[in-house]
Amino acid sequence: MQVWALEHLVLWGKGILSVNAAYEHGFGKNISAGASFGYVKTNYLVDWGYNNLVFGARGSYHFNELFKIENEKFDVYGGASVLYKYYKLIGSESSVKASGGDLDMAIHAGGRCLFTRKVGAFIELGYGLSPFQLGIVFKP
Repeated sequence: MQVWALEHLVLWGKGILSVNAAYEHGFGKNISAGASFGYVKTNYLVDWGYNNLVFGARGSYHFNELFKIENEKFDVYGGASVLYKYYKLIGSESSVKASGGDLDMAIHAGGRCLFTRKVGAFIELGYGLSPFQLGIVFKP
């Protein structure tokens, strides 16, 4: 199992940008685990929405052996995360000010492709932080 570091930008909600970083380390032949951090701003109406800081632990199972993918430039995986989401209500004229945090779960399925020995791209679909993620992979 190889060590992968991820950093990606995610389009979320109504054109709102999310910035995330994650690191995974291989433990065994097909399993990796690590940590993630993200910031998501979600607008629901013109004058209010949420700012979210998200911290979590992430684990993945890599399916290359099962799918008989022998090219080391490709990686197909799926997994889950346990997240802590700190949120803060934002609004221009809102008299309600709220903040707090919740534990949440997330799932993901995706693939990576290396263009050089150290840099590539990835795509993920899932539930949790964002339904669609696309970004850059850095391999140490």
